[in-house]
Amino acid sequence: MSNLVPLNSPVLHRPASPIAEDEFGTKPLAAAIDQLGESFDVFFKAYKGVGLAAPQIGIPWRLAVAEDYGLRPTSPRWQHDLVRRPFARIIMCNPTIAWASDEQIFAWETCLSEADVVGLVERPREMQIEYRSSRGAAQSLVAQDWAARILSHEVDHLFGCLCSQRYLPGSSMATDQYTREWKDRPLSDALRAFRAG
Repeated sequence: MSNLVPLNSPVLHRPASPIAEDEFGTKPLAAAIDQLGESFDVFFKAYKGVGLAAPQIGIPWRLAVAEDYGLRPTSPRWQHDLVRRPFARIIMCNPTIAWASDEQIFAWETCLSEADVVGLVERPREMQIEYRSSRGAAQSLVAQDWAARILSHEVDHLFGCLCSQRYLPGSSMATDQYTREWKDRPLSDALRAFRAG
């Protein structure tokens, strides 16, 4: 298990290195995947996290894990906008977004690497992600709603982009302020407030 690297670590702010063809199926890649999975297990239990990218624990490879069993309750106010369908663990090597829907949806977002801030992020409702397995086999999946948001967030990490860089201007705030003022309010209220600002 590895700790999260500090927010100012260069590895979080630059594109991760693609996994080369001759690295698939090797012991170093297997060890990195094990390390990522073990770390994710800890964060999953402690924070109900739904994804972890290798750079977040200091591994500079284009590698990420995601899993959502819906353990964090989703407020009924979101159900009209974003459906949450739990999915089993996915290990993605060299993931890329092959296609994204024109329809975009805002939602509040935070990150294990900067868990003290929350903001509104616009992401596609649906997307297709192409990636490689640990053995190098080509994989593809189509994700919608919360799953699409989770996977998009992790792919961003692999290109040096934190979700705070995507926050709707003016919507970034401390987690405790969000909990007090916005957590139980309709998303439409927040969009009116911050778009007007």
